[in-house]
Amino acid sequence: MQGRVFTLLKSIFDFSISLILLILAFPLILILSLIILLQIREFPFFIQERGITLNSYRFKMYKLKTMKSQKVNVDSSRENIFFKNELTQLVTPFGRILRRTGLDELPQLLNILKGEMSFVGPRPLSLTDLDIMKYSYPKEYTFRGQNKFKPGITGYWQVFQNRNEGVKDLIEKENFYNQNYSFALDIKILLKTIPIVFNGTHCDAILPARKSDEFNKSVLENMKEREFNIECVS
Repeated sequence: MQGRVFTLLKSIFDFSISLILLILAFPLILILSLIILLQIREFPFFIQERGITLNSYRFKMYKLKTMKSQKVNVDSSRENIFFKNELTQLVTPFGRILRRTGLDELPQLLNILKGEMSFVGPRPLSLTDLDIMKYSYPKEYTFRGQNKFKPGITGYWQVFQNRNEGVKDLIEKENFYNQNYSFALDIKILLKTIPIVFNGTHCDAILPARKSDEFNKSVLENMKEREFNIECVS
């Protein structure tokens, strides 16, 4: 019963807030798209198929383009899928601003409106990363397939991630959310996300964290441990 009420509240919140934000953010998205178009002279939107696993919650995710279209040799044998330093050189100066603030993910409001994503949920991964995860970490991959929530723009792992721990950290954080989900926890995660956006401290696999960002992450991690008393999976 609790799960159904939570899902209903989450769906109502996602639809109504994404609709409002998409209307309000539409002029900004147009301006950012125009700047990208003038800078790299390419279609300003990036569309990539992602999912929780190769078979669950697969969809086409929308993002503002932050990199030039150029072929780069990507190490497909790497074990940590959360570091793609070979792509950093392709990120434009304006793209760095978008990635640091997370503004490149504004078009995902449309994914939420379509019911493909949620504001809070597990991070959708590219099919390439999921391939690596499936064959290099089969136990963790199978465990992730048991996830019961839509992919999220932000989430427990996205806020409290430790990329150095790789897939292990991803599964631990997602397991905690699966075991402790609540509308109140979603609000807390969203509130933790706001300063990351405004301070421009967001990092991803392509744009590594700065030293100051690492300090902020350690502070958030300590806050998390005191507040939620995590018990991670082995």
